[in-house]
Amino acid sequence: MTTIVLVLVSGFGGVWAVHSSTSRVATLSRVLTPAVETHAEALHLMTDAEAGLRGFHSTGDETLLVPFARAREDVLHTLVVAEELGREAGVAADYAAPQVAAAAWLEEAHLAVGVEADSPDEAALAQSMSTFRAAHREVHDALVDRREVVRAETRTVRRLGIPALLAMTFTLVLVAAATARTTVRAVAGPLDALRSVLDRQRRGEHQARAQVSGPCEVSEVAAAVNALADESDRLRRRQDRAALLRVRTRDAARAVREPLDQDIVLRTAARVLGQLVGADRAVITHMPWATRSTASGPVHARWSADGGPLPGAPDLDRLTLRSLCSLVPDGEAMLVPTPGGEIPQAIAPLLPEPGARAVVARVGAADDSVAVVVLTVAADRNVSDDELHSVQLVCADLSRALEHSETYERQLELVDRLQELDRQKADFLSTVSHELRTPLTSIAGYTEMLREGVAGEIEPRARGMLDVVHRNVERLTRLIEDLLLLSRIEAGALRTEVADVDLTAAAEAVALALEPEARTRGLTLEVDGRDGHVRGDPGQLERVLLNLASNAVKFTPEGGSVRIEIRPSSSTGDVLLTVTDTGIGIPTQDMDKLTDRFFRASNAVDGVVPGTGLGLSIVRRVVEVHGGHMDVTSVQDEGTRVAITLPMAGPAALDEPGT
Repeated sequence: MTTIVLVLVSGFGGVWAVHSSTSRVATLSRVLTPAVETHAEALHLMTDAEAGLRGFHSTGDETLLVPFARAREDVLHTLVVAEELGREAGVAADYAAPQVAAAAWLEEAHLAVGVEADSPDEAALAQSMSTFRAAHREVHDALVDRREVVRAETRTVRRLGIPALLAMTFTLVLVAAATARTTVRAVAGPLDALRSVLDRQRRGEHQARAQVSGPCEVSEVAAAVNALADESDRLRRRQDRAALLRVRTRDAARAVREPLDQDIVLRTAARVLGQLVGADRAVITHMPWATRSTASGPVHARWSADGGPLPGAPDLDRLTLRSLCSLVPDGEAMLVPTPGGEIPQAIAPLLPEPGARAVVARVGAADDSVAVVVLTVAADRNVSDDELHSVQLVCADLSRALEHSETYERQLELVDRLQELDRQKADFLSTVSHELRTPLTSIAGYTEMLREGVAGEIEPRARGMLDVVHRNVERLTRLIEDLLLLSRIEAGALRTEVADVDLTAAAEAVALALEPEARTRGLTLEVDGRDGHVRGDPGQLERVLLNLASNAVKFTPEGGSVRIEIRPSSSTGDVLLTVTDTGIGIPTQDMDKLTDRFFRASNAVDGVVPGTGLGLSIVRRVVEVHGGHMDVTSVQDEGTRVAITLPMAGPAALDEPGT
């Protein structure tokens, strides 16, 4: 109690001393000093005005009247401001006298400005100025005297208040020290025990609790520590539940994202969402492509905790689905009915029994694929905000999964359509090729008969025309045969007659057939081969050699060379066939598409070199059928090398004739 009294006395004394000193200092700095300075400013303005007026009358220089003009504007206002400050400070003085005297002098001086320089009544002006100065001095002295009095009072307060305050503070320190010693003795033991409990809790002994004993303050602290420990335990349990919920949510989202089939996605989502919130049952109604297929009905997925059927779970029609979508915001989940709320009409048929509640979530947007999730729970089941948030997260993944499944279905439909189109194209090519062979055979036969003179002697000019027709018929025949062969390969209907094939002999036959064209173009065509026996279809392998050699001849400029080389490989037991030319080569950017159907290298197109783009495609497929491998290397403007590896013994698929 004594300490409190000393604290109060010391506090009040200090407050009084500080307040008294502060108020006086404020009066000096804010009122008295500005009042003195403002009043002095008025005298300064009047003095400058008087000097300027005399100078004007002496010299006639009107610029000397600037101080006089400023005094007319500011002096009276300055005196009024000084009066207000003086009255605020409580200084009693005749403030009106200097104001009246200043006004009189300014009026007389104003009249004197308008007369000749040697005519003003200087005596009257001097008398008026003296009157002003006397009145000003009285007010100024009163203000200065008051300022000195306040300064003296301030010094007195400081001189007496500070020692008294120090004395009371010293006394207070002594009393506080004695009180603290007593207090420490009283609370040290309970505090040590409390600190020990806190250390145990810090080391992980979360069940440690403090004993509520000792002084009331210490007891309150111990109770607060226990309450904090209890709250920490509660938060820890909540964090553990939240962590477990996050793991379950992640697993549920992963399970929803994995399948691509829409029905499996919906059934999986119904199961994982029901398990996530501990629901009795789950119903997901999905309207696929709602705006694009108005005739299609909703798709339903159901799940129950006991694995049994869902009695009383009606199928939602389009109208009810729209009602649920308007009830729940997009991408959110809510528990209905809310506390004190009514059951929405669209939800009521989905609840299995009175008093039940439901978690309703909306998936997708109202103008696209729509799905509504309804998870029914018992009336006493408390669904937390964290669980609702988890439902929202899983529903977001469900939305993406449904989008992926619908995209996957559309892709499957597109693939089926493309495959059907490809089959129709292959059938068309095969049919057209067969239909073209008959008239071409007839044209070739009659052309050959005309060239042989069956219809009579042919003039040289007409014979040249027939030679052109014959060459183009052969070219068109090869094209049709390429199309037929490619369509049979792609359709899996290629029949391969297996026999021993001497690649060297086949290469020499091809070189002999191409010799006239090579000689015409000024090319060197040579074959270097030995031990090139393989098993395969003679016609197809000869077609491979013909396509490669004819390409080499066609794309090699005049003066170049084409070389066909056949060598056995003792290390692999294969036969290596290479066709090398010094032609125009293939651009690097075209290498990846070189064996695509109908693809032609860009430099061949630019050089207007005729061709169909089927040769290498057929070669690659025939080689693969024979269990071989093709590799193409090329440098533009330098040449191309095609290397084909064929096994000496054909694959199992070629063992039986007629395959």
